Amino acid sequence: MLRQTWIIMLLTLVSLTAAGQQTNEPYLLLRKAGTRKQVVFKEGDEIRYRLRGENYFRKSTILGLHPDTVRFHYFEVPVSDFEVIDIKGQNFQNFHYNSGGNKVIIAGVLFVVADYVSQELIRDEEGGLSGETYAIAGGIISVGIIMKLLEKRKFRPGGRYIIDIIDLRVR
Repeated sequence: MLRQTWIIMLLTLVSLTAAGQQTNEPYLLLRKAGTRKQVVFKEGDEIRYRLRGENYFRKSTILGLHPDTVRFHYFEVPVSDFEVIDIKGQNFQNFHYNSGGNKVIIAGVLFVVADYVSQELIRDEEGGLSGETYAIAGGIISVGIIMKLLEKRKFRPGGRYIIDIIDLRVR
C-alpha cells in the first residue's frame, strides 16, 4: 500500500511539472551566438533601453511579447528597433563574469573572518590579525572591485548579439 502511494505521488508530481512547462509565458531572450551567455526578460519585467536614432534611454515595463514586437504601456517596439539594452543588475544566466566580482569580494572578507577564527578561537593565539592577512584580503577584494568595474552593462544587438522572443505556450 505504501509503495503504491509513493508511485501515485511521483506520477502526480511529474505530470504537474510537465503541465507547468507547457503553459510557460513568452520571454525576451538576449544572447550571444556561439555561447551559453544569455539574459532573460519576461512580461512584467522592467527594462531600460535606447531605440535607434534616439540619444536617451527609456525605462518601461514589458506588458506583452509578440513574435516580432515588444508591447509597452502606450506603444509597441519592433525587436529590430532596439539599439542598446541596459543589462546592469539583471539576473544573469552565465553572462559575462556571472557576478563574479561580488563573489570575490565576499571571499576576501571571509578570508579575514576565517583567519580570525583560526587564530583567536582555535589556536588561542593573541595579538590580532597580521599585516599579511590584511594584505592578502585587500588584494582579493581589489580584484573583486576591478571585476565589478569591468562587468558588462549594455547589450548591443547585431553581429553575435541576438534578440529572440521565445513563446513556449501551446496554441
